[in-house]
Amino acid sequence: MPSDPSSDQALDIYPYENDPYRNRRLADRCKVTWQCPSNTAAHSYLPYSSTYSQQHEQHSPTLSMPSPSPTLTTSSPGAAGFHADHAHVGLYKDTHQDSLLTTITTTARTASTLAPHRPLLHSTMTSLSLSEEIRKQKHKQDTRGWRRYISGCCCQTGFSWKWFCFIVLCVLLLASGVLLFVCLPRIPHVSMPATASAVGQLDWGPSSHPFYRSTWKLNLTLDNHHNFVPLHLLQTDLVLSIHPPDLMDTPFAWSSLPEMTLDVGARTVTAVFRIDYAAPTRTDPTFAHLYQACGPHLVTDPPPLNVSLQVTFHILNYPWLATTTVYPTDDAGLICPVN
Repeated sequence: MPSDPSSDQALDIYPYENDPYRNRRLADRCKVTWQCPSNTAAHSYLPYSSTYSQQHEQHSPTLSMPSPSPTLTTSSPGAAGFHADHAHVGLYKDTHQDSLLTTITTTARTASTLAPHRPLLHSTMTSLSLSEEIRKQKHKQDTRGWRRYISGCCCQTGFSWKWFCFIVLCVLLLASGVLLFVCLPRIPHVSMPATASAVGQLDWGPSSHPFYRSTWKLNLTLDNHHNFVPLHLLQTDLVLSIHPPDLMDTPFAWSSLPEMTLDVGARTVTAVFRIDYAAPTRTDPTFAHLYQACGPHLVTDPPPLNVSLQVTFHILNYPWLATTTVYPTDDAGLICPVN
């Protein structure tokens, strides 16, 4: 039996006219709609339902709704929906995507006019996924965390002794580092000439009791360019040793420089070495090298003597760092004075 259009129209209009909230307006308020559409609903009130639109285009072309408000509705066959005035947070379930999507409405729903045949308002809203919103908020907190921490600690209105002490400690450490870098003593560079001069007569012992006594003078150059401030030396110990290729160094002459202050730059000092070496026999290696390079039989063109100079600086009443070993210029040996 064919259905009566007038009866269908009466059934559809009746729930809307008896709605006590249809004349209430909520302007510029953020609303969230919980919409649970049914796939089997023959008369769905959702905007995307094509069944309901086609039926009302045929049976109720003049139906209109004055000033509706955002609603909280649950669609079911034969039911128009439930409207809520004070819903601020909600969930949106989209069954067309076969998943549950939780959304947050970020803009107010506004509606000025409705089509005569639609019971729900047309709204414009921007929705973001809840997980996306949480991710963005967490990213903002991470990026602004250090900034808030520093601004809260350093730029706070109250006085903080902790931060004051921390800043003072940093300044003191920085000043101490700069002070140590500038004032820390560095060992001067020492260079020795290739020729020594004699003071007084040379004395060689007899073959039965060989010895060698003499006094040498060496002009040493102390270069203090590595220090930023003048260097005060309490004492400088000097030791001359035979430096043959096949033997260990054997000291034979000693000297000491008095207290002095080296300015930034190079300075030449004269070191006086006193030699008093006695050998058990003439075959002693040290005595043999001395006699071969500085013996009385050599008047002209003596051979160089392989020697090394150990320098020990005394700063603040104790030896500073390690002993420095110096060799003659160009490593050609030292020309010792002869009679």
